[in-house]
Amino acid sequence: MTYLISVFSVYTKLETLSTSNACAAHVLSEGANNLYVGVLQIGLYAHNITLNSGIDSSFGPSTKQGVIKFQTSQGLSADGIAGRDTFARLAGV
Repeated sequence: MTYLISVFSVYTKLETLSTSNACAAHVLSEGANNLYVGVLQIGLYAHNITLNSGIDSSFGPSTKQGVIKFQTSQGLSADGIAGRDTFARLAGV
């Protein structure tokens, strides 16, 4: 049983890291409209940051404000642009 939990834990960490790396390859800013923005928005919700626009895969003013709020809470440069550092923190890496 311990082995199974260990394998699952490693798999989950690898999956999180690969998702974070895939998303971080895309620097997202206001005006972007794609699935990576949706992943970003889900990550913000996972960190208790709600967005007026909901999860719509559109990087508008609400998402920008959410990113700034998250970046500030994590001690990152709060520029409202989601890149490698922001995605890494969202993923807990």
